[in-house]
Amino acid sequence: MMGRDSVPRVQSRGWHVALLALVLLYAGLFTALNVLRYRAFFCTEWEDLAVRNQMLWNAAHGRLWTQSIFCFPHPDHFEPIEFLLVPFYWLRPHVTTLFALQSLALGLGAVPIFLIARREFVSVADSAHGEGEAPAEPHFRPQNGSAGASPSQGCAFRSKNEFAAEGQQRPASSARVNASGHWVAGEGD
Repeated sequence: MMGRDSVPRVQSRGWHVALLALVLLYAGLFTALNVLRYRAFFCTEWEDLAVRNQMLWNAAHGRLWTQSIFCFPHPDHFEPIEFLLVPFYWLRPHVTTLFALQSLALGLGAVPIFLIARREFVSVADSAHGEGEAPAEPHFRPQNGSAGASPSQGCAFRSKNEFAAEGQQRPASSARVNASGHWVAGEGD
């Protein structure tokens, strides 16, 4: 049986390249849309955008949290994490830098989702199928012995080894869990 560590690296890198390409595509597309919206004067949050842009530009030029848009201090705009954005304003001191960084940050949210999904589902696929076997549909079991659970309501995958440990045969791929949490044969079984 193949373990998680025995998955070929080339296959693993292929997914990483695809993920990176999709993140960059997302960031590029939404940066372009934000820039077009900005240039068309269709920016409804102009006030916050102007404050952020001016504060970052001033911070990049040595004047921390200085802004002239409001005459009174705005404590709700004090965010020290903005120091991480200052180097990008040294490279390109423009409001479009904010759009690019925002889109990239949102797109990078796909990375932890991908890693979590790969950790959870690759290990299930490896344990449920022997080497050279084609993957079948996932098998479910109710969590915590809860009767009435369905695959969409808190059920986990069940591997071939778990069936063997209980002295059961793995159900056919069209089998499902009924309302009481028992396996029932699907149509055509």
